[in-house]
Amino acid sequence: MEYLRISVLVVLACCNGAFAQIQHGTTIVINKTNDKIMVAADSRGFNFADPPDDCECKIAALGKYTIYAASGAPNLKFLLGTGPSWNSSEEAHKAYRSLISHEGENNFASMVAKVWGRALAFNWSIAYKHDSKIVLRASDANGGYLVRAFFGWTDSKGQNLVALFTEITVDPKRFPIILASDPTEDTSRDFWTLGIAEMVNEFINPKSEITKLERAYQLTILSTNPPDADIWKIARYVQLEITYHVPGRGPTAISEIGGSVDAVTLTKGEGVRWFQRKSNCPAE
Repeated sequence: MEYLRISVLVVLACCNGAFAQIQHGTTIVINKTNDKIMVAADSRGFNFADPPDDCECKIAALGKYTIYAASGAPNLKFLLGTGPSWNSSEEAHKAYRSLISHEGENNFASMVAKVWGRALAFNWSIAYKHDSKIVLRASDANGGYLVRAFFGWTDSKGQNLVALFTEITVDPKRFPIILASDPTEDTSRDFWTLGIAEMVNEFINPKSEITKLERAYQLTILSTNPPDADIWKIARYVQLEITYHVPGRGPTAISEIGGSVDAVTLTKGEGVRWFQRKSNCPAE
């Protein structure tokens, strides 16, 4: 009987590591103009130990006037009930619904981002107490942060168009160990990438033959003044990253990014309009 009890404990201890699924590997491209914000993302959910899932909804429309996207390790799932589980997109929806009565206020996006950040910091704190190694491994895999999130918002009257960024980070040397940064605007730029974006940057500043050919192709397409040209270009950058990215574990490894590209436009005063969206991803 004693041997059986010890064996069960060993199995559960192994489950804490082997049965924790932490999504990582994402490409998100964001562009803000005077009247709109455009966001595109890949669809691959890549866990440390499992085959990739190309049905992830990495962009979320929170109602008609708010959008959300996140890179890093936004979702965590302990199998067999061995630990906490959550989906950061669902947490964004929860934060939005809890504040819906404030949607017309100028700081609405910041309010939603702060509630989301507190929820994610709490979730990751529970996970850290449960198994600190898993949390630290997720942070290391994402360059020192757990989740990097974007919130875009406009009001129905078209007076505001806001792009906010926030991060969830871990540092065992400080208190609290898990921290959500204050949501902030980056007014120095109007183009951002989250997650894996080496090839996006190469194609934006073409030097090699293949990037110059891509630039020529884009100019040919855009010279016809097609509808949705701006969001098409943002989605194209994500597709290029998927096509040319070399996985961190070598060219023959399964890529951390992939699947179809979802893309959405948030227009000032008008709200959300999807350019491309998988059928399994909700419109709002």
